[in-house]
Amino acid sequence: MDGPNPALPSPSPADPGPVRAGRFLRRAAEAAIRLALLVFFTTTFIVQAFRITSGSLEPTLLVGDYVLVNRMIYDNAGRGIDRITLPRRPVRRGDLVVFKDPRNPGTDLVKRIIGLPGERLEIVNKDVLIDDFPLVEPYVRHNDPFIFIPSSPVSRTLIRRDNLRPTTIPPGSVFVLGDNRDDSNDSRFWGTVPLGHLKGRPWLIYFSFEVARDQARKTTATGRLRNAHQSIPAVRPRRILTVVR
Repeated sequence: MDGPNPALPSPSPADPGPVRAGRFLRRAAEAAIRLALLVFFTTTFIVQAFRITSGSLEPTLLVGDYVLVNRMIYDNAGRGIDRITLPRRPVRRGDLVVFKDPRNPGTDLVKRIIGLPGERLEIVNKDVLIDDFPLVEPYVRHNDPFIFIPSSPVSRTLIRRDNLRPTTIPPGSVFVLGDNRDDSNDSRFWGTVPLGHLKGRPWLIYFSFEVARDQARKTTATGRLRNAHQSIPAVRPRRILTVVR
């Protein structure tokens, strides 16, 4: 009768280490893909971070404000599936908007909508008239008391700052101005903005710090990191988590 061979080792269960490691890596990869898809969907269709680098909307938005932009709001902005599936509304006078610069679509700007499609807009001695009626603008700030009138011996560009001949806003376009009216490069100088260029409406300041305008315009990662490091004592806590009006 044959018995067990003492020279042969008894079978042992397989080492579970490699199996567990592979399962962990697979789950981590799936989680990373889901997160990347969520970030892509959110930043493409829902919200966009935007940095304020000019003073054209002071005192509403200051240089050094970081805002979240609601990209779901307008029914006449965007194209394709996002225009069909996401809830939107028409543009309104007084809305702050982020849009593609009509002169350079690769650059985003932020201004306030003043004139709507089909309206007749005129500026007389810094006052805006819509269809011959003065527009009440409590958000506007004028820093320069001097008014350039049509007969002023200066360039037409300077005259347009304070006096603009009547113009009818084309269909599918809006007329935008800055709140800091005497220091804003806007529709007075380069025309209206097509509705298709609108990207969204700023709705929340999520961070803010004091920074010089020339420093705020730096776009390199090193420059932004240096600005952030130097601005730690100048954080504006009262502006953080402020809803934009």
